[in-house]
Amino acid sequence: MKSTELILRLTFLRNFKTLRGYDLKKELPLLLNETDNETGNRIRSDYRQTIGDLLLNKFDKSWTRWAHSKNFKTKLQAHGSPGNLIDLYASADIPECETFGSMPFDIPGFRREKEDIREGDADPVMLKFSSSAAHISGKNLVSSETFTWLREHFKTALSQCKPEVEDLMLNGVNHVFLHGSTYSPTRATWPGWQFYAAVNFNTNNTIWEDAPALFSYIANCQSLLQQGKSDNEILLYWPIFDTWDKYQKGTLFFQFKIHSLSEWLYETSFYNTTKNLIKKGYGVDFISDNFIAEAKVVKGKIILPGGSFKSLIVPSCRKMPLATLQKLIELQKSGASIIFEGLPESVPGFKDYKKQEQQLQNLLAANKALIQPASDIFKALEKAHLYPETLVSTGLKFTRRAMDGEKIYYLVNHTPQTIDTFIPLQIGNKEVVIFDPLTRAYGNADVIKNANTTSVKLKIEPGQSYFLKTENTVSQKKWNYYEPAADPIVLKGNWHITFDKGGPKLPAGAILSDLESWTELSPDATAFSGTATYKLEFNTTDSKTEHWNLNLGDVRESAKVWLNDEYIGTAWSVPYQLKMNKLKSGKNTLKIEVTNLSANRIRDMELKGQEWKIFYEINMVDKDYKKFDATKWNPVPSGLLGPVTITPLKQQN
Repeated sequence: MKSTELILRLTFLRNFKTLRGYDLKKELPLLLNETDNETGNRIRSDYRQTIGDLLLNKFDKSWTRWAHSKNFKTKLQAHGSPGNLIDLYASADIPECETFGSMPFDIPGFRREKEDIREGDADPVMLKFSSSAAHISGKNLVSSETFTWLREHFKTALSQCKPEVEDLMLNGVNHVFLHGSTYSPTRATWPGWQFYAAVNFNTNNTIWEDAPALFSYIANCQSLLQQGKSDNEILLYWPIFDTWDKYQKGTLFFQFKIHSLSEWLYETSFYNTTKNLIKKGYGVDFISDNFIAEAKVVKGKIILPGGSFKSLIVPSCRKMPLATLQKLIELQKSGASIIFEGLPESVPGFKDYKKQEQQLQNLLAANKALIQPASDIFKALEKAHLYPETLVSTGLKFTRRAMDGEKIYYLVNHTPQTIDTFIPLQIGNKEVVIFDPLTRAYGNADVIKNANTTSVKLKIEPGQSYFLKTENTVSQKKWNYYEPAADPIVLKGNWHITFDKGGPKLPAGAILSDLESWTELSPDATAFSGTATYKLEFNTTDSKTEHWNLNLGDVRESAKVWLNDEYIGTAWSVPYQLKMNKLKSGKNTLKIEVTNLSANRIRDMELKGQEWKIFYEINMVDKDYKKFDATKWNPVPSGLLGPVTITPLKQQN
């Protein structure tokens, strides 16, 4: 054994004795025993807790203090660590979570081809560990490693990024970090240097053409989600000792991995309670034993470094430190709303545990009337005057922030249905401004006010999102509520297509009477990745309608649009729709620049045996970490597939 390794082991044993109060060397047979027994489990729990304590106090916090001394900030991905994730995330200036793979969404037109994905693990409960740590510790920014392996290499569309990043923002992320944005020198021929885990956001990838539209959407959202503070009113205790105390065959050193949630998160009372609260419409943050120790009560609210909360729920758990139970009872006696779903049975750890267990039981008995378990936590919350956002009954997802006495709501429709109704908000007698982060359109909403709620008239299609901000006064600009004035009109005629930029070479142009994938035009077009322009002249006699809706139908994958030489916007996400103003009587010209994925060009290179994996110290694997082989791919549909329709609009009554 090397001297350094020996010193580290002796240092750990000394720290263990200081923190846990006994000599671990004497208990090594029980620590290492491969049987599920109470004493061994308690010693293993102490071992795991000690590693977590040392990581937190001897490394993470020290690292952040050192960074501050150099005028730097720290960002930390705590998941996968062997300690309490809440405390570890909170030790950094910017907690950072992670998504990995692809999640399903019920949005019509949203594509998720099985052969191009690996199943994702972006569970909302897991994502909330990082944002909860930020909210309770007073950190404004929550980051995320975003879009990791969202699709197979070269097969991710901007439209597929949108709902994934929305789920992150709905769960508290407001400082997105792309995974990845790889440097590629100009000398490197196309596709340049790549990162092994897609998505690659750089100028060589064709999606870069319209990526500014995605980035603009994210920036618009984050500019509001960084305002004020999170407005989650409920804290939920994470009973980590139930996991540390659990016998894990063959596992002494336990890590809270984001990719192994079944080992420590799923099917726990903590997980189920979180899901139930979210489903009901409550905003919730998680809290650890250490942060409970810091809590105070002022005017009935639980005060933490990050702000105030109105209630703390304790899910059913077996093990709870005596000090934590004592503090919870103290908080409740001071006027805080503490709701127990169940009561702990014992204390964690090995040192004097029978004595402490008796003290815990005595404490429970002495406060029996105060801490009766709630048979229905929702009734208990209402008794504490905490009410859910019933807007979730429509299927909408939301997150809420508070700023200067007002509320900011971020609403997203990931359902297959258009939601067109009055949406109730849990704040009374307010005016509401609607803001569209996709287009930056805004205006005062129609509202119905009463003392406790404000209902907002809203029409939100599948895949759309809006911000709502409450105010006391009405601005002069009203929100435009449109509805169809007639049936959609399918645009027909000769579509002139020309290929503008991309490779391996520009195919010959074509004229299409019926829209189809450009891969059907020629072998050159099948191999082509880049941008093509579609032009159509169409006639109309309607020059009076002020507003029209343009629906591009199926777009592969993004499109810039001009009407009569006037740029009207970029359609890059479902639904592929844009608003247009008046048409000219007679001839009108529609120009659409469509950009496809890089997949077909890569497929063509590999079919021709052209080597492109020219980067150092990286293994180019596919989404399943097997050999990358694009020769097995089918050509990816590309271009404007339609049908393209225009619909006259009128103001709703």
